[in-house]
Amino acid sequence: WSWEFEGGTPSTSTMQNPVVEYLSAGVFGVTLTASNGAGSNTTTQTSYIAVNEGPTADFTSSA
Repeated sequence: WSWEFEGGTPSTSTMQNPVVEYLSAGVFGVTLTASNGAGSNTTTQTSYIAVNEGPTADFTSSA
């Protein structure tokens, strides 16, 4: 497993199921290369991961 995550942290990983954090909203691509003794295969997906803006609180507290 060889992952590349556009805009992610970490930006690369060799784990089968990595956990990746995105600190800003946007649409990001990902590339995966899987290898074994018979060879390797690479797939790239552009605009694959969509991260939305977080919610904004709209309230005031009373003393």
